[in-house]
Amino acid sequence: MYKIQVIETCTQGISYLHLQEDYLILGTSTGFMSDEEFDLLDELYFVQPYAFLQETLGWEDKKLLATLVLLLEKGWIKCFTEPDQECFEAINLQEVGKGLLYLATKKGLMAHTTL
Repeated sequence: MYKIQVIETCTQGISYLHLQEDYLILGTSTGFMSDEEFDLLDELYFVQPYAFLQETLGWEDKKLLATLVLLLEKGWIKCFTEPDQECFEAINLQEVGKGLLYLATKKGLMAHTTL
């Protein structure tokens, strides 16, 4: 049995479903940005560690990690192991996300500033 938590809703329709642990995450097309995605991108104009994001936004781990996954899938953020060491391999954010640093991509910044 799964708990369903709506992270974002959209009248434009759902383009993919994402199942993580005991939450069903409903993602939308890359053209739509939820309030959570907007707020998180707002903090990623500079490289930021996970702990900073959690403290600044005040979100629980599941919500923060789920939103990071959505942003990564849309190509709106990059992940780093060190401030100057970008991760180029596939990443399981549920397992290692708390130890990484994050930065908005040019694509993410453009999406963020055009709203």
